[in-house]
Amino acid sequence: MSFAPIIPTTGLAGFRLLVATEATQRAVFDRQPEIQRDVDYFTEKIGEVKTAADLVADRRLLRVALGAFGMDEEIDKRAFLRKILEEGTEDNDAFANRFVDPRYKKLANAFGFGNIGGARTGFIAFPAEITDAYKERQFEIAVGEQNETMRLALNFRREIRNLATGPDPEGAGWFAAMGDIPVRRVLEGALGLPADISQIDVDRQRDDFRRAAFNRRRPQSCYARRNRARASDAGRHRRDRPAKSDAVSAALGRSPNQKKSVRKWPETRSPAERFGRALSGKRTGSTSVRLGW
Repeated sequence: MSFAPIIPTTGLAGFRLLVATEATQRAVFDRQPEIQRDVDYFTEKIGEVKTAADLVADRRLLRVALGAFGMDEEIDKRAFLRKILEEGTEDNDAFANRFVDPRYKKLANAFGFGNIGGARTGFIAFPAEITDAYKERQFEIAVGEQNETMRLALNFRREIRNLATGPDPEGAGWFAAMGDIPVRRVLEGALGLPADISQIDVDRQRDDFRRAAFNRRRPQSCYARRNRARASDAGRHRRDRPAKSDAVSAALGRSPNQKKSVRKWPETRSPAERFGRALSGKRTGSTSVRLGW
């Protein structure tokens, strides 16, 4: 690619400048001969494709199809891709439904070879649907060659919008976000989630992501949970131990059933003041500030 996106600085300032000039830069990027040739070829030939076998047999068409879903690296897995496309997504046991990565289901749904409605390649709007996504993804790749963080931010902006407006954002939407590696990387960093969160049960992961996103108690490391559980067990064992003998109690100057006196300091803040402090974000901070855009 001859055109390199212009990113004059890093961080939030750099991202804002990129967004401000994105339309102009994308227009220049899309006019490159390599991109234009791919788009023209796909638009001209895709209507002739009737089966998954036809698609994977044409490398140029397959490159655009995969590029539209950020799957450029999968282009040599033709037998695998054919199976994904042929089985569709409507059957719960379909091959695409076995993967956490949502890109396989998106690809199979977009082309429709294995679904009841059949191939969508003959639809009038289909070529533009795929080539627009292809150009957007290729621009993001070019941005990533300059600054990988900016590419992650552009990808997150698009994908999180799609997930939030999907049919089940509170259920399947969270699982799809967790399965999308670039989106997950941004969420984990923005929400301050521990690195070992992926080691716990997937339902608990979803709960921790939701809790952090809505600014509730920040999830702790699974190792911290384990250590806390061990400490709780140790405390329970201490409580279950028999009371000290009368002789020991007498030596300490207490009756056998007398407890140590504990000085309790009065709570000076009202419940409203304590709740207001929690809402002010002094401990956990604001989610919007951590996201940065």
